[in-house]
Amino acid sequence: MLGDTYLFIDGGYLSDVYRRLFVPLFGDAYLVDYRAIMQTFGARRAYLYDCLDDVRKTGESDADLKARVEQQEAHFDAIDKMEGVHVRYGYLAPGKKRNQKEVDVLLVVDMLTHAFNKNMDEAVLVSGDRDFRPVVESIVRRGTLVKVAYDPRNGSRPLARAADNEMEIDITALCRWIKLDKYDNAHKHFPQAMLHQHCTADPFMNIPGYRKGRVGPNRLAIGLCEQNGLWYASVQINALDYSSYTFQDKAKLLEFVSVQCGEITW
Repeated sequence: MLGDTYLFIDGGYLSDVYRRLFVPLFGDAYLVDYRAIMQTFGARRAYLYDCLDDVRKTGESDADLKARVEQQEAHFDAIDKMEGVHVRYGYLAPGKKRNQKEVDVLLVVDMLTHAFNKNMDEAVLVSGDRDFRPVVESIVRRGTLVKVAYDPRNGSRPLARAADNEMEIDITALCRWIKLDKYDNAHKHFPQAMLHQHCTADPFMNIPGYRKGRVGPNRLAIGLCEQNGLWYASVQINALDYSSYTFQDKAKLLEFVSVQCGEITW
C-alpha cells in the first residue's frame, strides 16, 4: 500500500474554524465537501469524528428535538456514503458547555491502529488540539509521516511542530472545501486566489484606477483595481511573488483579503 494517505478530521475543530472564518463572510448555508478535503491531501480514506447534538435545548419541544436530530443524522449519513469516508461518533455531554466526549479517544485509537498495522504511509490530522501531540509523536517515531492542518490563530503550535509537516487552514482553503452543485462555478460564490511568481512588479499596476496600500502585521504591499466588472486585489508576499484575489463584489473581496492577510490601510 505504498503511498496511502489517511485523513483524520476533528469535526468539532473544523466546525469551529468554519464558524469563525467562513460564516461571518459568506453565511452558514454552505456545507463542507469532505471529498474536496481528501483531494487536497491526496487521501485514499478519511475519518470524520463528530457527534450528534441530541441534547434538548431550553424550551425545545419533543417534535423540534426529533426533527433537529433527524436532520443531523441525514447530514452525517450523506457524508458516510461518500466513497472512502467514514463517520465515527462520540456523544455530546449535557450542560452549558455541551462538550464532545469519546471523540478524541476514537481518533487516537484509529491513528495508532492504522500506523501500527502499517495501513498508511502518511496520516493527515485536521485539528489544532494540543491533546493530540502525544499520538502524533508516537506514530512519527513509528515511521509514519504526519501532517497537521490547523488554524494557527486558535490551534496548537506544539502539535504542529510535532508533525513532519503542517498546513494552515485559512479562508482560501475553506472556500475550496465547500460543497457546490456539480456545474456551479465556485468563482461566483467566492474570490479566486492565484499565485504570480517571478514578477518584477505588481501584475495589475498598469490597470487604470490602480490603488496601493498596506495589509497585515508585516505591512505587505497591496494593490486594488477594477477591470470589466471584476475587482482585483494583489498582495506582494516576497520580493518576486504576488498573491492575487479576484471577485465581482469589491466589499466582499476586501473582507476576504482582510481575513486572509490582515487589516488593510490605504
